[in-house]
Amino acid sequence: MTGIKSRLLSGALWTVAGRGITSVIAAISTIVLARLLTPSDFGIVAIATATLAIAMAVTELSLTSALVVQDEVEIDHVRSVWTLSLLRSLGVFLIFFACAEPLAKFYGDLRLVPVLIATGVTGAISGMNSPLLALKSKQLSFKPAFYVETTQRIVAFVVSIALALELKTYWALVIGPMAGVTAAAVLSYVISPFIPKLRFLGLGHLFRFSIWLSLSRGITMLAWRSDQLIVGYFLPKAQLGLYTVADNVAAIPTRESIQPLAQTLFPGFAKIKNDPSKVRRGFALAQSTIALIAFPVAVGFALVAEPFVRLTMGDKWLGAVPVLQILCVVQAVAALTVPLQGLALAHSETRMLFRRDLIAFLIRLPITVAGLLTYGLIGLGVARLATAIIGAGLNFRLINRMIGLSALTQLKNQIRTLGAVAVMVAGLFVCHSWLRSAGIGAFPTLTSLVILGISLYALSITLFWRIAGSPDGPERELQVLVQSFIARRKR
Repeated sequence: MTGIKSRLLSGALWTVAGRGITSVIAAISTIVLARLLTPSDFGIVAIATATLAIAMAVTELSLTSALVVQDEVEIDHVRSVWTLSLLRSLGVFLIFFACAEPLAKFYGDLRLVPVLIATGVTGAISGMNSPLLALKSKQLSFKPAFYVETTQRIVAFVVSIALALELKTYWALVIGPMAGVTAAAVLSYVISPFIPKLRFLGLGHLFRFSIWLSLSRGITMLAWRSDQLIVGYFLPKAQLGLYTVADNVAAIPTRESIQPLAQTLFPGFAKIKNDPSKVRRGFALAQSTIALIAFPVAVGFALVAEPFVRLTMGDKWLGAVPVLQILCVVQAVAALTVPLQGLALAHSETRMLFRRDLIAFLIRLPITVAGLLTYGLIGLGVARLATAIIGAGLNFRLINRMIGLSALTQLKNQIRTLGAVAVMVAGLFVCHSWLRSAGIGAFPTLTSLVILGISLYALSITLFWRIAGSPDGPERELQVLVQSFIARRKR
């Protein structure tokens, strides 16, 4: 058991390290490329990448995950997974090749033809990693995945930046990712050698495991990427570029701040799923902890968006600021229901997730189109916020049905966090207005606002917690962590 615990801890460290490195590289890459290229460049490529993301999600069968949970894996099972991956990759490329010209004509921009074909190649290569790589995680060996993922990000980053500096065109956004997935695929076979053979054995079991989860992921990706395709049709490519970058940048702070916790929820809930009271308490604590982190990060980033964009990306991207601010709030709302994914998976409720995602998509699509056509990007941002609130309400009902935690209770648990965020917002608004009127530059403005925001939130949440009588909750957990850290430092 000690050996297993040691390997699990090592695996967790490698996973966190890989996630951290790739996230930092992705964030830096987005900012640097935005500085070097134009919104129009990002707009052209956004249509191709959104189409690819949807195509890959819809055809993603999670078969490698099925291999991991299967008790006995034979080599023919692995070859069957590789065979389906090959067919999927060929299908994705052929679809992109066949649809490149019609899609380019649909969007009124023939530059999309080679971009779509090249993006199809990227998608095809990305699906052809060695299937034996997934089995490493079954043996609690996470180093190989770390090496492959970080290599992909680093190669894509270096190639994209080099081409952007040299060519200063959107091709940097196309060729960089292609180089990254190629390097990752080659490395996967170096780390986990595999001799491919065509096989179709044991697919029934693999499909039964993955079908509902795959459908859910496909619908989710369709919901989150379809708006880019809609914007690309109705608005100029520069507007699409502004929206795409705003959407990407808005997600980074919130996603990365809560991801380490979110990744632990599935196995955590799985261990206690047969004890309803423990599940209810654990879910409430997880939800409140995520809110404690995500709310100030998302809302705070929205309030410093203008100096951040001006300083890091340049004045040509200032048009993205209003929609970026709205999308930051969308991230805060969405964070409230992040624990539901782990809860549902722990209870094998993958079909429920699919139904939820399908309903959310059917609600979101007409509202976002109406918002876009009425008020442009701002209308789209407001529509996204409205659908996020509706989606949160839907998720609250599902949570109540699963564990008996009412929507009102879920919201009441966040009162202290919401109060502290309100204090932070008021302070930052007053300070930002004064700094702007005084003509203070972007860097000192950004630095001052970040320091003030952190200070106001930390003091406010502590004060509200004390006033409430220091109850058990995320503040208590944070206090224990801080005290433990200080004690270790003293030793």
